[in-house]
Amino acid sequence: MKYLAIIPFLLFATISRSQTPSALIMENMDSLAQWFQIPAYSLLIQEKKEITTQSFEGLSQLEKRKKNGPEYYHPIASLSKIYTAALFLKLEEEGKLKLDEPVNRYLYNSALEDHIQIQHLLSHTSEGEVGKDFLYSRRFGLLTEVAKNATLKSFPELIQEYILDPLDLKETAFLEEEVLEKHPVPSPYYYGNEGAEDGLYEFGVSAAAGLLATPTDFLKFFDQLVDGKMIKEENFQKMTTPFFAGSPYGLGLFSQQIGDQKVVWAYGQYDCFSSLFLYLPEVDVKVILQANNNLIADPARMIYGDLTTNLFALQLLQEIAGKYQLSLWSEEEFEQKCRVAEALAQSYLSQFDNAFYQQAISSYDHIFQAYPELDQNGSMAHLHGISFLKSVEAYRQLPPHQALDPHYLKLNVTLLKKQPHNPYLLYYMGTYYDMLQQPERSKPFFIQLVRQPNYSKNWYTVEATEWLEKKMTPKQE
Repeated sequence: MKYLAIIPFLLFATISRSQTPSALIMENMDSLAQWFQIPAYSLLIQEKKEITTQSFEGLSQLEKRKKNGPEYYHPIASLSKIYTAALFLKLEEEGKLKLDEPVNRYLYNSALEDHIQIQHLLSHTSEGEVGKDFLYSRRFGLLTEVAKNATLKSFPELIQEYILDPLDLKETAFLEEEVLEKHPVPSPYYYGNEGAEDGLYEFGVSAAAGLLATPTDFLKFFDQLVDGKMIKEENFQKMTTPFFAGSPYGLGLFSQQIGDQKVVWAYGQYDCFSSLFLYLPEVDVKVILQANNNLIADPARMIYGDLTTNLFALQLLQEIAGKYQLSLWSEEEFEQKCRVAEALAQSYLSQFDNAFYQQAISSYDHIFQAYPELDQNGSMAHLHGISFLKSVEAYRQLPPHQALDPHYLKLNVTLLKKQPHNPYLLYYMGTYYDMLQQPERSKPFFIQLVRQPNYSKNWYTVEATEWLEKKMTPKQE
């Protein structure tokens, strides 16, 4: 397999201004798509209501050699949450419910605490300290039942009645099996050791996911949200404003200050599909990027709320910044972000090929040497990247690369001081000591993780519980 040296090429391409903007963007996108084995991707950039870049690359169906095109309905996964947030704000405007009402008013046999409100589910602030802690949560899906019980209509009926019909979204549908017979949908693919492998559709519709849309129809929907054609302007502002100071999320949308710009964004991720949406309101630029594998989104761990861990986003934002003379970052800051994002992507890809493991190790060694301040001001994405490499080492029985351990420990300790109840940080610390074969030091972190109040069961609580059951005797426990 041929490996592409991403960073030198991308830095050169973004600095060069001899190309047209569209050609420059496509050169970067094509390079990333090749590296991530993306069979087909669609990119639309809209500036002040005018599509200025439109590209449909690759094959939407490898087995039939069908070229990608604007007619394809892409499963948008969590981009569906934008539609859900708009729906709930519209229902509130009509007096059907209130966002500050307890969720349990509309749920039967709920295990949630009574003071958790609808707006806390919409803003991913229902776990931990309610309304004050951000944790991207599966509880968002409970809004499916909330909407049904508040209106006595199914969730698809509500989306159709309040959004698809009045906004004339004729190229948006529900991800159900019959949709494959009605509309052109790209085939799903996994990343594979020898190239893209056949994947699966994840059928089902809920408040959290389940819509398909052409990129044009998605932008048509969002334009009408911005223009106040569905909900009031002040309610759209709620969607795009952090729910509390320091949160990266509003209602259905991430909102992040990058340099001198507010960037509203969202991502969608199934096992075999991914999407990325960017909106810069001050210059009125919107970008929608869709693919038929999950690598636009999955490697970047955007679940933590930082868009700049995504290589696609970095290149798109850099191009927009150059065109509009925005001050998002200095050249040095941009290079650092690119190198960190590349290392995170290499770490993700290391599960498929040992060459990526070696690249990631080399990248992280360089990063911590060049940017020692990351020990103190790095993010959970850094921890995830290194933790993933350690998991690969254990799985493949590779000699542990211990040079990263001090950086990993310092950063984890620093972040835990700021977020002492964050389940990801507790999990990373527990697994760190477990990999060092120090179970007594792992134990308190795993115990805290599984016993914390107001946290739903998730993969990290399952693994922590299994670890405690396996490693600790009843006497010790």
